Amino acid sequence: MVGFSSLFERVKMDLMERYGDIFLFKLVGMPGSGKTTLAQNLFEDPAIVRWFDYRVWITVGRRYKLNEIERQVLAQLNPQIDEIIPQAGDKGKHKHLNRVLRWADRRLVKMIIRKYLSGGKRFLIVLDNIWDTEVIDYFKTLLQVESDVVIQILLTTNQDKIAQQADRIIRLPNIIYTYMMEPLNEKESEELLRIEVFGEEVEDFPPRLEKPAKKIAKNCKGLPLMIVMVADLLSKANKNDDPEFWSEVAENPYSDVMMEAHNQISKVLFPAYDCFPQSTKMFYLYMAAFPQDYNVPASKLINILTVEGFLKPKTLHNFFHWRGNLAFMASTTVLISQKKSTDYQVIKTLRLNSSWSYLFNKESCKDKFLLLLNSGVVDALEQHMKGQRRLCLNANFVLNFKEVYNSVKFDCASTMRSLLCFGPYHPYSMPLDFDFKLLRVLDALKVRFYSFPAEILELVLLQYLALTYNGELPISISKLFNLQFLIIHPHVSIKYRGVTSYVPVQIWDMQELKHIEILGNNLPNDPNSASSLQKLYTLLGVNICSCTSKVLERLPYIRKLGIQIELTPSGDDDHDLNFGCIWKLKYLEVLKCSSIVHPEVKYGCVAPQKPLSMFPSSLRKLHLSGLGYPWKYMKAIGEIPNLHVLKLRCYAFKGPKWETENKSFLHLKYLVIEDTDLVQWKLRYGTFPELRKLRMKHCYKLHKFDWPCDLGSGRIELVDCNPLAVTCAKQLKFIHPSLQVNASFDGKELN
Repeated sequence: MVGFSSLFERVKMDLMERYGDIFLFKLVGMPGSGKTTLAQNLFEDPAIVRWFDYRVWITVGRRYKLNEIERQVLAQLNPQIDEIIPQAGDKGKHKHLNRVLRWADRRLVKMIIRKYLSGGKRFLIVLDNIWDTEVIDYFKTLLQVESDVVIQILLTTNQDKIAQQADRIIRLPNIIYTYMMEPLNEKESEELLRIEVFGEEVEDFPPRLEKPAKKIAKNCKGLPLMIVMVADLLSKANKNDDPEFWSEVAENPYSDVMMEAHNQISKVLFPAYDCFPQSTKMFYLYMAAFPQDYNVPASKLINILTVEGFLKPKTLHNFFHWRGNLAFMASTTVLISQKKSTDYQVIKTLRLNSSWSYLFNKESCKDKFLLLLNSGVVDALEQHMKGQRRLCLNANFVLNFKEVYNSVKFDCASTMRSLLCFGPYHPYSMPLDFDFKLLRVLDALKVRFYSFPAEILELVLLQYLALTYNGELPISISKLFNLQFLIIHPHVSIKYRGVTSYVPVQIWDMQELKHIEILGNNLPNDPNSASSLQKLYTLLGVNICSCTSKVLERLPYIRKLGIQIELTPSGDDDHDLNFGCIWKLKYLEVLKCSSIVHPEVKYGCVAPQKPLSMFPSSLRKLHLSGLGYPWKYMKAIGEIPNLHVLKLRCYAFKGPKWETENKSFLHLKYLVIEDTDLVQWKLRYGTFPELRKLRMKHCYKLHKFDWPCDLGSGRIELVDCNPLAVTCAKQLKFIHPSLQVNASFDGKELN
């Protein structure tokens, strides 16, 4: 089995090494990942055949009948069972027994099956393609037999939630093993493609086809069924001596071969998609709008889904913590990867498997949910565009095409809810004069606007606005009274000294705002108004001068704050008063603070605060960068009672030695130190008792550091650090054997 030989041996060993009781073995992966093939190879392996007294294979599927499953079990336990129990349609003297088997009490069937499940026998039962837990529950009840009987249940499923539910059914003292079907790597993908096209006897691709063949294998994204289907189409094309044909397939994702393979894969995937709850479908259909191989920020996805009405948090607290619930919708059999936050509590980014992405886009277009537009889409434009509710531009310049412009204007502008520009960055503006009366979401961060589009101010239903724009916001921005998310990024970060930009004071009238991200701008204090933004929970990119007492008092429920401090050569910046007001934000959970250093400033340094004067007790995550504090002022941070994550970057603290205070950082779980002149780090008694992970990067002067003496397990990552620090970390591993140590000097790549 290409790519699965080690997994095959592992499962085989586990199947043959267990004694007594019921054991559950789960193969979990997306359709086409090789689950059934692996299970068949295990089922038919000669050693498995010899080891087990009885083997039963049941293909379950979406539509099954328990009485038919019972008949299959009986038939495989005793091939002559049909002479005793007739088929369901048989008539005659077995009519009563047949009725019992089909409709009535199944105790007779269970008695017959249990007769075989006795006497110290070993049984292997494979349940292939499980879609719900009823069958598992049935077998759990059925297999309550003598303790000396070994029963191994091997199931395959494409739904990780079903696998999790099975754990609760087959629970202790029974033993459970889960095996995730991982995608093939590039080398394994190439090997499978070569074998499927040219046969096992051919050891290498023909030289003229080697380069495109490897690219084709890579484009299949490690999915075995996709590789097999592409190989079959390549073989049927009968062009194995035509490198131009192979190059076309390799370079063009819309080639006939790749499109036909995706169509065939979609038929395999659709039954799984059809079983998703409606909310989960909306979640994935929106994810598919993002470019392939793109790590989708979970927060951005949730923000847009909430504005669209697909997610409905009842309170601000629920809204802010919604990412913690993404796991209920984000299936590992649909996603290639999902990156969790540093405290492991919420999902940070997600990425779709390309085969799923193709299916989702196809269903989106068909259902008029969302249409993807790229530079190649001109044919049949009217057919697809008519009545579309959402439009995503994978090439941000296509609205400048006359055909596309007219089609949007006349076919779907009146029904459009969202306009998403997710293609490569485009340095020129695009037209927006489409009379989008129902538009709720406009995400154009990948398009540069030289002036603020006046058409936006007429979109009174707009709730999500994201633009790249260097100028000042117009006063009439307050006309967007339904706006919840305001995201304005500058085209360049160059800023003239002494120039402070403010958003209009009318922003205080926009009472629905939940998220403000205005890089390079500031919130003004309007003395003529007492309005406050009661729903605002995120404020990012503002200068420290926005953090005055009067401004922060008008943001009572802020939970995430990102501020910048501009350090100038004169050193006349008044940060002391402003920075010290942050402690008033009693709901603040995440604080990110970085300095913007003037070229004439050699080292940034912010006037230090009194202990606990700037950090509220609610703080869970703290990111500091470029502030140049002395290490002795870490005492204030160490006393924050609920701090879980601390990231110190770019000389956030300076000095050769850091000695922690006793019993500090009591709940810190994740610590990052990057770019520092630290030489020695010494821990005192009772510090970091809950630390899980320490990551140090570009610490070129670091010689020695400690690990909490009472904490045996954990993980240390060193990236481009002093070799003496690497040696120190490995010495700590001798003291704490459960400690994991990884360093870039070991040849292992760390990001």
